[in-house]
Amino acid sequence: MKLFSSIKRSICRILRKPRTYGFGVQSPFAYNFVRNVADGKDAFLLDDFIAKDGLALGQYPLRMYSLLARLSAYICSERCYVDCDLLSKTIEVVLQAGYHQVKCEHELGDANRFCLVSAQFTDWDRLLNHMADDGMLVVVGLRSNRQCYEGWKALLADDRTCVSFDLYDAGVVFFDHKMFKRSYRCNYR
Repeated sequence: MKLFSSIKRSICRILRKPRTYGFGVQSPFAYNFVRNVADGKDAFLLDDFIAKDGLALGQYPLRMYSLLARLSAYICSERCYVDCDLLSKTIEVVLQAGYHQVKCEHELGDANRFCLVSAQFTDWDRLLNHMADDGMLVVVGLRSNRQCYEGWKALLADDRTCVSFDLYDAGVVFFDHKMFKRSYRCNYR
């Protein structure tokens, strides 16, 4: 089953390759996000952070942790809500590699700017009510099963969400209503 999943993922990467570099993206915001964050060249030395604290990269591949560090650097929020399923020392170290002042919390506050949740998260309505207008929601494990992907599609259909990026393994949603509602699919580095 794992072999089939890796073959399917490789085929999806090949099919998405023309859209990886931001070509065909008309919005300046989306183009900037695809070029500088999703396909960012910023090299966060995660191996040094992880080895220094004696942590292991067991849950996700290194490229997912690198994406999370770039997202943390992009949003520059001092507070990050992390779902209890994901909250670990490794996630906290990775997010601090991107923006060293971020503090991971497992309690929703008012006007959250940065939230990291698993696709198995169930209380979407409460989470969306606590998001700031300039906030960013990161959902990991989109395609771990059919139910998770259906939840992602329902999240995108909600009126409170605006621009979203489907990165196959993860999804990023923005809530700025000054932008047109649009969903992009692209790879990440």
